[in-house]
Amino acid sequence: MRSLKYSSSILALLLMAAILANCGGGPREPGRFYADDFDFSIKFPEGWEVIREADGITISAVSPLDSEDDMLYETISVSVENMFVAVDLDEYFEAINRVSQSELYLFELERVDDVMLGNTSAKKAVFSYVEQGETIRSMGYCVVNGRTAYLITCISDEYSYPAYAGEFAAAAESFRFE
Repeated sequence: MRSLKYSSSILALLLMAAILANCGGGPREPGRFYADDFDFSIKFPEGWEVIREADGITISAVSPLDSEDDMLYETISVSVENMFVAVDLDEYFEAINRVSQSELYLFELERVDDVMLGNTSAKKAVFSYVEQGETIRSMGYCVVNGRTAYLITCISDEYSYPAYAGEFAAAAESFRFE
């Protein structure tokens, strides 16, 4: 009888330990940024400065300047939008595209692809626009999880974009829900 109580206690402790270990999502991966309040993580390029924007819903990573002549910090941002109702990915992407066309000067959508971010369907777009006389070239990803939309935007000038496109894609495609 005593052995049965002891075995039951050990089994209960092991079960609690297993449950608690899984609650934290497992061990944290070094070099990965975890936004626990928004249930995602992303791996920004090494050496980039991570900033939580004042709006509280955007996390950005900015590159170091390439030279004294470099006038633009390349940026990778994740913006989170909580919605009142669940929205379809295609509907949300079309809405973001309409807003971009109306808000960004000389906005041009170059390419759109259906991709996967982790196990979740997403849209990837390459686009450009003009800001203060400079052509900005960007890669953006849109993913929806229930009533929350995530926009991953990677920004560079048109000349530096080819050199950063691989880093942009690697960072964005490292996005996962936690």
